[in-house]
Amino acid sequence: MRLDPQLPVLITLAWLTALVPATAQIVPVSQARSVSAEAKAEILGNWDWNQDAASAPDYSPFLAEVDPLTVIVSGSELVFAQGVARQDSVIGSFVVSASGAASSSTTLLPIVEKRGIAAAESMFDLVFSVPDLSTASLVGLVDTQAIVTGGASVPLLANELFLYDVSNDLLLFQTLTNDEFFSWNGLLDPGIYRLFASADSFAEQWSSPLNARTVVGISSYELEFTLATVPIPESSTVFGAAALGLICGCTWWIRRRARLD
Repeated sequence: MRLDPQLPVLITLAWLTALVPATAQIVPVSQARSVSAEAKAEILGNWDWNQDAASAPDYSPFLAEVDPLTVIVSGSELVFAQGVARQDSVIGSFVVSASGAASSSTTLLPIVEKRGIAAAESMFDLVFSVPDLSTASLVGLVDTQAIVTGGASVPLLANELFLYDVSNDLLLFQTLTNDEFFSWNGLLDPGIYRLFASADSFAEQWSSPLNARTVVGISSYELEFTLATVPIPESSTVFGAAALGLICGCTWWIRRRARLD
């Protein structure tokens, strides 16, 4: 019987393919990424209101900013209010990155009754699956800043960021309303996971008969999530090399028999 000389080569390629580990991947399941903001200004019961929002339609990079502004001027009286929300996020096969911020600001001059309100939110929400045992890294920061003058009320600022194991109902990492850099590393089993981040800012200010008042509040987040294949144990590598040597020996023997036949 004459054997196909290419058969040993095909066997070798098939075995080598089996030895190559599957590449870890971030497989998106759902996403909700958005920015929204609004601003309201009032003088003696007369309101001006403006709002704006944007959301990601799919998994492509999302870069958006909304900045609605309201200004009421009545003689020497003025109310200024503005909300600003932004986000820059990318969902890749191996790396997910996102940065977002929400700010609210109001300025009121004294004397007559007036009011300013501003609010903003930047939200990143990704549900994804991991098909293979993988190593994961999550690094970034959350931050809040406030500027207050003339005895104005302190703005309400909040940020949240977490990584959640949906398949096992387990919170892997979380940081809440804080100013900090963070770093987390761990193993992810095959399953479904959720990565969430948000920044919120809200400022509401009433006029003072004595002082002009200004308030600015900013909340923000930055994150980078990276996935990588778990390295093959050393024993498996040695076994693979030995098996490959055996296949090469068999290949030489089969080809030699084929020439003799």
